[in-house]
Amino acid sequence: MFKLVNKYLIATLIPLVLFTSYVKAEQDSAQQIRDTQVQVGKDFLKNDANLIASYFTHDAQIIFNGFGVIKDEALVDFWQATLDIGNKVKFTSKEINALGDTAVEYGNYTLQNGAKLVDSGKYISIWKKQGNTLKIHRYMVVSTRNKAESVKGKTSAASY
Repeated sequence: MFKLVNKYLIATLIPLVLFTSYVKAEQDSAQQIRDTQVQVGKDFLKNDANLIASYFTHDAQIIFNGFGVIKDEALVDFWQATLDIGNKVKFTSKEINALGDTAVEYGNYTLQNGAKLVDSGKYISIWKKQGNTLKIHRYMVVSTRNKAESVKGKTSAASY
């Protein structure tokens, strides 16, 4: 009887331990993403496009509404154009789901120049783990500014 109870106990505990490990990893990924967002906000004040681009994987892509895919060296140009119009950014995660070495995040952002709001919108980020660090691999942005305003240089996509 004791052996039978042991088998059932083990059969019950293994999924519980695996699920607990999964939940812990997902919580760790979500916290790392939130911490990174805070750091990006602080780094924005340094006005360094290369520093901001360093939060992205080497083969990252940004999809900005109406402007196609931004990748490679254009990532730094994108962030420089963004820094040229705004010096303060805030990300607000609405949802973060992690699975293994990948996490998907949905949220809102605001971009300000001093106290003036210059852009806001929604984003979806796909994060990939590189070593022990999550980096943005795909970043899809929907700005509240329309394309005509962007072309006039009022949003970060002005040069794209």
